Amino acid sequence: MVRRDSLATNRWSVAGTAKIARDASVEQASFRGLVTVGGKLTAEALGGRGTLEVEGPIEVAGALRIAGTVRGASTLHAGDADVDGTLRLGGALRVDRNGSVRGLLETPSASAAFLTLSGGARVPGRLDAPTLFAELRDTSSFGPIFGRSVVIRGWVPNVVDKVFFRDTAITVERIEAEQVTLEGVDVEFVRAPQVVLGRDCHVARVEGTIVRQHPSSYVGPESRTAPPYGLRYGLRRW
Repeated sequence: MVRRDSLATNRWSVAGTAKIARDASVEQASFRGLVTVGGKLTAEALGGRGTLEVEGPIEVAGALRIAGTVRGASTLHAGDADVDGTLRLGGALRVDRNGSVRGLLETPSASAAFLTLSGGARVPGRLDAPTLFAELRDTSSFGPIFGRSVVIRGWVPNVVDKVFFRDTAITVERIEAEQVTLEGVDVEFVRAPQVVLGRDCHVARVEGTIVRQHPSSYVGPESRTAPPYGLRYGLRRW
């Protein structure tokens, strides 16, 4: 195990466990194992496999590429970000160019030029992405989403899944974009010139043109009633 009070170097490589009590500043960093930083982490490029835990802000000017888990108590700002696993932040996520999370994203708010999500996500605050593409198999929730092209596809259960209560809820507070494509998503409000509703969508209110709508999708308010014993919630549409 490596322990240091602080770190300032050009290149840093770790295999195993490393703990930096305060700030860490590096140009090129790579790790395999567990790295803990008690203060701010600054890097030109950062890559690793394992777990990265940072108490202060994370600033990566170039590419951040992690296979595993990133837990940050504060914000994360990167030129590009690619996380294959879990990205859990106490502060906002900001990516200048391309952002990708395959697994789970949890952050109060997020922004990226191009954002790709797969797995699950919980972003209660504002999400800004000119291009957002999300394929979600786990229960996910979003606050307001703003962009140009927004595509969100949730997992649509089959008959067997429904019988055994294997369901996934994808909820969004608001979407404002130029083009919106949805599938298996529940949205309170959508504003866009072009809206495509795939299977099993519910949108309470739409401002724009629905260019295509699957028969299983519904636009308008709804209320849920208490289910009979042993059955799922029934849906009453007004």
